[in-house]
Amino acid sequence: IPLIKGEIIKEKIKNIELDRSEIDNVKSSFISRYKIGTNEEYNKFLQKKGISEIEFLNSLSEPILINKYCIDKFGHTVERRYLERKSDLDLVSYSLIRVEDKYMANELYQRIIEKEAEFGEVAAKFSLGPEKKTQGIVGPVGLTKSHPILSKVLKSCKEGEVSRPFHVNNNWLIIRLESFQASKLDSAMEMRMAQELFNESLEEEIKHVFDILTKEESNISKE
Repeated sequence: IPLIKGEIIKEKIKNIELDRSEIDNVKSSFISRYKIGTNEEYNKFLQKKGISEIEFLNSLSEPILINKYCIDKFGHTVERRYLERKSDLDLVSYSLIRVEDKYMANELYQRIIEKEAEFGEVAAKFSLGPEKKTQGIVGPVGLTKSHPILSKVLKSCKEGEVSRPFHVNNNWLIIRLESFQASKLDSAMEMRMAQELFNESLEEEIKHVFDILTKEESNISKE
């Protein structure tokens, strides 16, 4: 499958070109990263690898060529993809206390809102989940990564607000929204969405080619 993937990618980017400045940037980045001080050192490196400069720079440029292909091919659908995924891309940080007993949850809630105890101290002492080790802090995480009930409560909270205890599965939860980081469709997000679409398309093509090869191999073995 890696071989199939490599060949499909090569076919897709074969007509994508970099301009002179992009190629120079690729070379400069490599020289800087590996602390190559002179052209003589650079040429010795190429000789040792047994590769021409054009071949070498082409191999280094592949990730950039793929990114350009992603934008060229999927740029027009990036916004739709982003809107479909936005709730996954928005990030929240929150503090969490998780206990089994409803009455204990109510008591702890009262202690916190009446400032008899700090949220983090209560979480570290009483919470039952892994948040116990982080004084209740969870995140940043995607809003939809949490249980649907928890996500709904988070959406309704303001930053710094402590929720009343609510029931999820076998536990009673108290949360405090620490921060909400809304995603935005900037250039980095556009690239991320285009890459996602590219990878999904690539997986479909790999599966299609693999199925054809498997079928051909099966037919040959029957002859």
